[in-house]
Parts: sequence; structure tokens; C-alpha cells
Amino acid sequence: MAARMSQYRGAGEVGFAPASPGPVVPVELAADLADVVCRAESLLAVEAGVRTEVALVRRIREAGSRTKLAMVWLAGEGMAFLCAHGTPVPVTLEAGEVVEAAWWAVAWHEATADYRILTARGSAMVRDPRTLMARITGPGRVVLQGQRGGMRGW
Repeated sequence: MAARMSQYRGAGEVGFAPASPGPVVPVELAADLADVVCRAESLLAVEAGVRTEVALVRRIREAGSRTKLAMVWLAGEGMAFLCAHGTPVPVTLEAGEVVEAAWWAVAWHEATADYRILTARGSAMVRDPRTLMARITGPGRVVLQGQRGGMRGW
């Protein structure tokens, strides 16, 4: 299943901006580089040579909310323009190394890393069952974000 994307062709200029404060980061994709998996709300734009595919859709029932987590797989040749909400925190994981973070704090990661949503029963790290965690196991690079995406809380 492909991610829904608008397509712009021809001469001219198109501007993109994130939904909340945070930098726009150009991420290069190429045959000799790892594919990238990002949160749908972190994806702003891709060049024509980059393919998008839905990687994960999961309903999150956190603290009584019914939020949906959607992840998009990016592959091919070209640039993807991604947004980390708040301050981006890059982490490089060696094989077997693990980082756990709130599920919303993972902006994107290389597809070589294993991404899992943990339940309250699945992790000693989850102290509050209303806050789900994500576990990313290396190898691969991960970018964490400093605030929840979108304009919630503003």
C-alpha cells in the first residue's frame, strides 16, 4: 500500500513547513544506504526517485485517547525532507544495542533497526500503563524528537 502524497510537476517553487516547531532535515536515500522508516507526520516531501510505502498503522490507546500511529517506509534514490518536532536527537545503535522511548518520540529510523511498540506487560521500562513505549534495536541510526508531533499542547 502506497502512502498518499501530493505530486507537483513543472517549473516553479513549492514550500513545505512542519506542523509544529522543529527543523526540516534532508535525508539522503540511495541504493548503498539504508532505507528509512518515519512517522507519517514527520514526512514533509520526497524527490521523485523516492518510493513511499505504508510500513505500519496501529491504533494507540494511551490515557484514554484513540490516536493512530502511522509509519512510512522510504526507499529509492533522492532526498526525503523530514521533520523532528522540537529538538532532534540522533542516536546511532550498534548491533544489539537498544533504546527505549515514548512511542511518539521516535521521528524516524533506518530500516536496519528493529522497531517494536511495547505493552505495559512487555517492558520493565513502562511504569505508567497509559504511556506506551517503543523499543528500537540496532544496528541503525534513530532520530528521537523532543516534543509530541502536531500542534497538541500549544
